[in-house]
Amino acid sequence: MKKITVLFTMLSTLLFASCVKDEALNMEADITGIHLSDNKLLNDEILLLEPLISNNAIVLYVRPGIDLADLKIDFDVTPGATVSLITDSLQKDPEESDANKAMLKQYFDKGVYYKTTSQDGQFSKNYLVKMRRTEGGLVPLNFGFEQSEIDKDNKYVTFYDVIDGVPFYNWASGNASFSLTLMISQIPPTPEAYPTKTTKVSHSGEQAVSIRNKNDGFVWSNVWQTYSCRQFIYRFI
Repeated sequence: MKKITVLFTMLSTLLFASCVKDEALNMEADITGIHLSDNKLLNDEILLLEPLISNNAIVLYVRPGIDLADLKIDFDVTPGATVSLITDSLQKDPEESDANKAMLKQYFDKGVYYKTTSQDGQFSKNYLVKMRRTEGGLVPLNFGFEQSEIDKDNKYVTFYDVIDGVPFYNWASGNASFSLTLMISQIPPTPEAYPTKTTKVSHSGEQAVSIRNKNDGFVWSNVWQTYSCRQFIYRFI
């Protein structure tokens, strides 16, 4: 009986060990936060509002009159991911011998690129970090929804803003997640099938954004909201 008990214990231990697998390494490579410091100044004293972080760009609105000669930047990333400066994106300034000042100037001119790499090393992304000084301590809050594009794979509308000639995808929607709903419901992915899309019914400009509440591929709310700049237009259907 003792031999049987010992043998059973050994077999149970081996079976349990074979079932336990190491947790898969994280595949995400996102920047989730950014922290600036300069001497004794911190984020709130340097920036007018929280950093605007999109899928591949970060916009920092710097308070006027702030001296960033000793600027330091730290990033928050998804678990296990790493972030590094893309040195090839740095441009030499023949008029500036100080490397730190030249880099700071590029933050405000064309921006500086950083690369994130996931914990498993299989995925990476490039982020453009750009700073903007604000006049009078004010931040532009208008978003006209004039720039948009269609996702090449899932066919949903993505809105973006153009800052100093550079596209910034700083307007998020639920379209990317809703693409899974369409796939499960076997509904063909078209721009019209998604909750967020463009419309020609606008308060100003050529187009606006139309947001329609949906659930499992079907409309469950009778409110169709169209947003253009700062005015809201509600249309019942």
